[in-house]
Amino acid sequence: ITLYDAQTTTLTVKQGSSIAGTSTSFTVGPSGAVSLSLFAATTTPTAGIGDNLTVTAQDTYGNTVTSYSGSESLIFGGAHAIGSFTPTVSSASGNAVGFGASAAITFTTGVATVSGTSNGVMTLYKAETVSITVTDGTLTNGSGLSVTVTGAPAATFTVPSPGTQTAG
Repeated sequence: ITLYDAQTTTLTVKQGSSIAGTSTSFTVGPSGAVSLSLFAATTTPTAGIGDNLTVTAQDTYGNTVTSYSGSESLIFGGAHAIGSFTPTVSSASGNAVGFGASAAITFTTGVATVSGTSNGVMTLYKAETVSITVTDGTLTNGSGLSVTVTGAPAATFTVPSPGTQTAG
């Protein structure tokens, strides 16, 4: 018997309907972590507005690897800066860390979730469709999570000076 789901299982063995069977319960645990799964509260965030991320360590079969716990250094990527506005993710301590730099994220039983404004609030600024990636240096989320950032409402506008003009 080969089992793939990490869960408590009851196995019953009997022969036909005339011979009594026996049952036993046991727990199947996940195998080692081979990837990170990334989920966003919305895949259509507005530029400049925080989006809560959930990162999960998974085994080959998609089970959550509960032993992947504590502080992990994650690097997020994929999104682009616009002007001086660089995409960020909040660390476990609530600091905004730019994409491409290492952010300390805390995992509990294989899952990292946002707590207030800490531990995985992503803020993107450039209106674009991108694949958001995450890695701990060994594990990744593959080709990434597709996100389409929509522009924020206009905050200001400018009218360039046309210079000196001639009447008419």
